[in-house]
Amino acid sequence: IEKDDDKKSIGIDKIREAIKFLQEKPFELKNKYLIIEQAHLLTHEAQNSLLKTLEEPPIYADIRLEMV
Repeated sequence: IEKDDDKKSIGIDKIREAIKFLQEKPFELKNKYLIIEQAHLLTHEAQNSLLKTLEEPPIYADIRLEMV
């Protein structure tokens, strides 16, 4: 996930899409990967929405937060 060029932050809609992506089991590969670039730009609502998934990710999920 990365910030849209026309936005100042990463909103809750993008995080909801990412959570939905992670909830579906992988079809072809063994794992699923989610990388959030510039995670420091997440809105408070987006951070709160992501919290439970970060605390208890699916067994096949690998989540990376980058603060570049």
